[in-house]
Amino acid sequence: MNPHYLLIGLILNSIVSSGQPFRTIFSKDTTLWNVFECEPDAGGTIAYYSFSDTIINSKTYHKIYREFIYNSDQPIGKGDVCGFVNEDTINGKYWFLKFDNYESKECLFMDLGLNEGDTFLLISDFRFMWEKTVIVDSVYMDNDKRVIEFNKFLTNCIEIPKLKFIEGVGAINGFYMGENYEQPYVYSLICKYNNDTLFYSGESNINGNCFIEQYGGISQNELNINILVYPNPSSSLVSVEIDDWQKEVLKYEFYNLLGQKIEAGYIKTFKTDFRFQTNGFYYLVISDEYNIKTIKIIINGN
Repeated sequence: MNPHYLLIGLILNSIVSSGQPFRTIFSKDTTLWNVFECEPDAGGTIAYYSFSDTIINSKTYHKIYREFIYNSDQPIGKGDVCGFVNEDTINGKYWFLKFDNYESKECLFMDLGLNEGDTFLLISDFRFMWEKTVIVDSVYMDNDKRVIEFNKFLTNCIEIPKLKFIEGVGAINGFYMGENYEQPYVYSLICKYNNDTLFYSGESNINGNCFIEQYGGISQNELNINILVYPNPSSSLVSVEIDDWQKEVLKYEFYNLLGQKIEAGYIKTFKTDFRFQTNGFYYLVISDEYNIKTIKIIINGN
C-alpha cells in the first residue's frame, strides 16, 4: 500500500474519531425532563433535572435530581440526587450510576449506536440487577435526531408509545433507574426543557403543558392568608403585602422558571419590595411551618 494513502487514511480516521457524532442529552445550564408514571393509584408526574456535574472514579458524571410534581405551578428545585449519568457522545453510549445501600451499581441505559435487529438489556430492578431483553424494531432520523425504536410498549400509559432512545433527548421511559422499584415499561417522557426552552414534547403530553394530574390525588395545604403582589407584570420592582399581618414567621423563596432558587429569606413587615434585574417568569413561594402558597410573577422590562 502506498504510504501516502495510509497516512491520509490515518489522518481522516483521526478527524472522524475526534468529532462528536451524537448530541449530549444535557444543556449548558439546566436540563429538565418531566416523566409520567403510568401506574394506576400510584402514578404522577416526576421531574428529573440536572444543573451540575461531579467526578466519580476519574469520570465526569451529571447529577440527576428527582422530585414529584403536585401541580402545574410548582417550582422545581428541592429534589434529592437519585443518580448520576456519564456520557460517551463519540459512541452514543449513556450510563446511569446509582448508589444503593452504599454500593455503587451502574448500567448502560441508552445506546444510540444500535441498528435494526440488535438487542438491548434493560435493568428492571437495581437491587438485583435483573435484565430484560428488548429488540430494535427500527432506526430512523427525526428532525436531525437519531431515533432507536424497540419492540416494547410503555404499558398503562395514556397513548401507550413504543420504547425509544432519542438523540439529544434521552430514553422516553425517563430515568426509571432512579426509582425504588424500577419498572422500565411504566414511565413515559412528557417533555424535556433545555434551559428555559421546550426541546421535546412526547406522545403522552396530552395537556400540552408538561404536567399531567396524578392518579393518587395528592394535594398541598395552601397557606390561608391574603397576599397582594403588585404590579404584576412589572418592569422591575414588585411589592408584596401581607393582609392583616400579625408578625407571623413567614419564609419567602424566589425560583426561576427552571426551579432554581435565586433568593430566600423571611418576611419581617406587612410590605416588602423586591427588585428584579432580568426579564422572565418567576415563582414566589411563601410558607409557614406547615402550609405553602405559590404566586407566579412576570418581569417584562422592555
